[in-house]
Amino acid sequence: MKKITYLFTTTIILSSFLFVSCSDDDDTDEVITSSILGDWTVSSVTAPSDATAQDWSNMTISITGSDAGGTLTSSGGPDCGVPVMPETTPWIYTDDTNTMISRDDDVNMSISGLTDNAMTLSFNVNYDFPALDSTKGFLESFTYSDDTNVREDITYPEGIINEWPMGDANDENGGNVSISEGKLVWEYTKVLEAAIGWEFENGIDISENPTLSFEYQLPLGTIFSVYMFGGDGEGQLFAPDDYNLILGADVMNEVSINLSNSSVMEGADPNTTSMEAFYGFYMIVGLTDPDPNSATYGQLLPDAEGSLLYFDNINVGGVSLCTEASVSGDWTFSLTK
Repeated sequence: MKKITYLFTTTIILSSFLFVSCSDDDDTDEVITSSILGDWTVSSVTAPSDATAQDWSNMTISITGSDAGGTLTSSGGPDCGVPVMPETTPWIYTDDTNTMISRDDDVNMSISGLTDNAMTLSFNVNYDFPALDSTKGFLESFTYSDDTNVREDITYPEGIINEWPMGDANDENGGNVSISEGKLVWEYTKVLEAAIGWEFENGIDISENPTLSFEYQLPLGTIFSVYMFGGDGEGQLFAPDDYNLILGADVMNEVSINLSNSSVMEGADPNTTSMEAFYGFYMIVGLTDPDPNSATYGQLLPDAEGSLLYFDNINVGGVSLCTEASVSGDWTFSLTK
């Protein structure tokens, strides 16, 4: 009888211990019951210290599905932001606590501060855009401060030589160049034509993507051509004969030019500018009288002083604007409804 009583008592003690232990576990694993589903707006972003600055202010995130998972869709984010927040990706909860979701790209996002109209997502991204191969292209996106002295402060790696506006014999300068809000601003002076350009001592291979693209804002009456040279020929492309530009607009526009379609210098065979050994290009600009009622209509203006020309994202070979960006590290997105 004593033995049975002892076993009965032991069973009660063990049951009590197990009950307390289970209660402790339940207290540790907080279960989020509010729904993450819905349309969210990004209110703030904390990025890794070495991440390239990107604009998230227009991003919205839509999360659809059920407790079993669904789809996350983002829009309005920066071009380089897809590895951080994909445009669309499936998601599932990682456990029963609903405190973390896993994306299809193996990124786990921790959920905190979830209410009916607020939520924070914290996660780590391990991704770097492909390294820039200097033999395959060239990119100048003018991401400098507004107080940059263009002629003195902007330098390029060994083997890349730049030329800022140089005019004719009457004006060695060719115009003033400066940086404003991430764009190159060229203030024209008293010249008939001038140019900006870059040379590559070792040549670059752009045969896979033989393009020159750039953003621009140019006055009416602008005459524009691209002069280029390779290992076995020199060429020139003229607007509007070989491509079209929008002139006189008050916003930036973009053009992409196929360099392999070039005509070449007088006396040379057609299309001999090598895209496998591309040694440089100059963008040559002249300003003409745009008034069709003027006696000098269409003629190069000897006095175009003060005219402003804008350039941005000058790109040879289709180099990605995200090439030099790094997004790896810890990210935090604060969202509101």
